[in-house]
Amino acid sequence: MAPVSSTQLMSNPVTFSEVMPNVASSFIDIGQGITASIYQGMGTNRVQAAMTNDSDLINFSCLLNGQVEFRSGRFCIKPSTGNSSISFLPHDRFDISASSQFRQVELMLPKEVLQELAGSDADWLLEDIAKGHFYRDCAPGQQGLNAAMTLFKRLSSRSSSPLMIKAAVYEFLAWQLDNPGICHQQHSVPLRERKQLMEARELLLQDLCCAPTIAELARETGLNQLKLKRGFKLLFGSSIYNLFLQERMNHAKQLLSKHNVGETAQMLGYSNASHFSKAFQKQYGVCPSEARKHAI
Repeated sequence: MAPVSSTQLMSNPVTFSEVMPNVASSFIDIGQGITASIYQGMGTNRVQAAMTNDSDLINFSCLLNGQVEFRSGRFCIKPSTGNSSISFLPHDRFDISASSQFRQVELMLPKEVLQELAGSDADWLLEDIAKGHFYRDCAPGQQGLNAAMTLFKRLSSRSSSPLMIKAAVYEFLAWQLDNPGICHQQHSVPLRERKQLMEARELLLQDLCCAPTIAELARETGLNQLKLKRGFKLLFGSSIYNLFLQERMNHAKQLLSKHNVGETAQMLGYSNASHFSKAFQKQYGVCPSEARKHAI
């Protein structure tokens, strides 16, 4: 399998579809040499490809679902589901293998742009990169994972404005840089349990009107309730219920820009608008009617 350059893949949709025919992708030029991209397996067979990285860009990525493996002469990279990775591997050749239903979000940018945007927050990374080829895989925590998922959704949606995409890019980058060295979470939760916890998170947030019970999540994922509760704390930094409530209230903020308080409460499954208002105020410190004034 002859390798294709990374520049060719990003700049030519025809080349990408020929090399990875069962992968849906989107590449967005953010400006300043920054490219944001998403990849999603669409077939039933594993994805196989070969690529040469002909750029000097820093790569930030998060694997949201499935499995991906990159093999080069220097590394065998197998990011864990739900984990973020940072790499600087210029001019390396990679053999890529991915499961049929994988999902990944990625951000690439030059070193000087990272320095300009992040300042001293990026010093630790630029110091490591100055030593040569670099790769690090870490559990991002709940807020970092939320930022990755938001970026994936914004890049997937045709209705996302350039400003919304750029905001999601900067938030994703900020959380990637937030925790430079302490990656103990990924070692605290075994790989199989991380995958089950990611599945539990998706099930939990499928319907923000009605949360499944912990017993239902345990039955669907094959994890017992104790491991679910402990795993959510370790991997996402939150209890199961608090994570559901955070996502529910985040969605409420979006709905309030187009709907009144009563309508928003009803759309989120609240039978009583006052219960919704109390939950919203507890989360954000302001009542939803006040938040709506600023949102409109």
